[in-house]
Amino acid sequence: MKTKYEILMVICKNPAITFSEILNKFSLSKGSMSSHLKNLENEKLIVKYKNLEEKKILKIRPTKNGFDMYRQIELEKYSKNFNFSK
Repeated sequence: MKTKYEILMVICKNPAITFSEILNKFSLSKGSMSSHLKNLENEKLIVKYKNLEEKKILKIRPTKNGFDMYRQIELEKYSKNFNFSK
């Protein structure tokens, strides 16, 4: 589960990233990465699309929901670093 959200974080920080570029950032097999991306796509957190210049290259970008989740994760990480109850 953690890996899926780490992948989403990479996609949000690098819109229009390719499968190969994501794969290079993680120690996962192609099959495992494909599975994580399919899950993110099924959850409507990412969209895959073809590059207009190079039609064979598939690009990946976050959806609005994906980017909203990214911001929520970042906010939670930030909140854990600070104790706001003081």
